[in-house]
Amino acid sequence: MKITKLLAILFISALGFTACSEDDDHDHDDHGHGEHEEEITQLVYTLTNTDNSADLVTFTFTDEDGDGGEDGIPEVSGNLTANATYKGKLELLNLEEGEDVGAEIAEDDAEDHEIFYITNVAGLQFTTTDVDANSDPLGFDTDVTAGDAGSGKLTISVVHEGKKPNDGTTQDALSGGGTTDIEVVFDVTVEHGEHEEEITQLVYTLTNTDNSADVVTFTFTDEDGEGGADGVSVVSGNLTANTTYTGAIELLNETESP
Repeated sequence: MKITKLLAILFISALGFTACSEDDDHDHDDHGHGEHEEEITQLVYTLTNTDNSADLVTFTFTDEDGDGGEDGIPEVSGNLTANATYKGKLELLNLEEGEDVGAEIAEDDAEDHEIFYITNVAGLQFTTTDVDANSDPLGFDTDVTAGDAGSGKLTISVVHEGKKPNDGTTQDALSGGGTTDIEVVFDVTVEHGEHEEEITQLVYTLTNTDNSADVVTFTFTDEDGEGGADGVSVVSGNLTANTTYTGAIELLNETESP
């Protein structure tokens, strides 16, 4: 009888231990619900000039192995044009899974996110044009205006569960207990547009107002353009003393037609 009682006590104890272990595992599995399941391995921000679609600048950050691996690489395709206006579009991607994380956020989780564009370049301004269901800023779509030429940094931050509305800064958004899903710093340059046409010849013609046969031309020709052999200056003759002339100037690119 003593052996039977001992076996019964051991059996009941074993049941109690198993039940406790199952409860502990269940509590652990519940921990962490509500966090992001998707990792962002690439950020692409594309700016397109509203007056010239060929003027397109992309800011790309790629970190294929995600958090904890090698550092990601920020790349900028070119420079912005001074005094131009751009439309901006942000993409957040998970390259490993082939998923558009940004589209999922915009569709299902916009109220808990906001994207910030912070720069120290004078005159460069970013305005968010898309909103969440509460009419608070989201930030996947932007209007961008560039002022005078300059260079500096552009920081793009994606804040999750931050304070909304806020004062427009990441500091205020994060003061509500939010976190940063991804934050990338890019080099950014605004420059004045360059001339597309090269000048290979300048011709300045002076014509005597009282004698149309009295014509003097000043011609400068540089057939191979900038960086080649020096150009040649030629004057066709001398001006007449005490005479009035009308002048006309021509600037030509002889390598192109017209």
